[in-house]
Amino acid sequence: MNHVLVRTVITETAVAAGLPEKQVWGNPSESDNLTLKRPRLEVDILPETYTRTGRKLASARSDGRQTVKKEVYAARLEVTCHVLAEDEAWLMRFCRDFLEMLPRGINDEAGNYVKITASEATFSAPKAKRVGTAEIKILSRVDTLLLIVFTWRITTEIHKDLIKSINIKPPLWGKGADNGEEN
Repeated sequence: MNHVLVRTVITETAVAAGLPEKQVWGNPSESDNLTLKRPRLEVDILPETYTRTGRKLASARSDGRQTVKKEVYAARLEVTCHVLAEDEAWLMRFCRDFLEMLPRGINDEAGNYVKITASEATFSAPKAKRVGTAEIKILSRVDTLLLIVFTWRITTEIHKDLIKSINIKPPLWGKGADNGEEN
């Protein structure tokens, strides 16, 4: 799948949900985590998986040709979207808006439908620091890890010429042959 298309869909959805476009990142290194401004969205594209199928999807005839569209592979791509924020209320609102605005699907460059679904969401916050019964808040950093799944087909088209005319010739010998004999 075209990774530019995946990043475009996620960036447009994040911007529509209220995050500035410059705050949508690829996956930065762990050492940059403290220096980068929050809120932000880190996108990490995981490996694609394929399943060989070979199903016939469509068949059409026109101008003496038959075109058969076949599915060669069913494909799946998982993308993690790590939403990091300072404020838990903002994070919950953004995640809800992001999931509402995530498109159900798009068409890829080959015209095949790509289904987009959110599979999982994992919330995390640092454990509270306590001194006796008092809680000390140094940084109020929270984050949610969203798993977005893209599923699509890899297809091929097979073109065949149709038989337009048939010429039947009588046999040269044997039954039905014209041997010069009269019945």
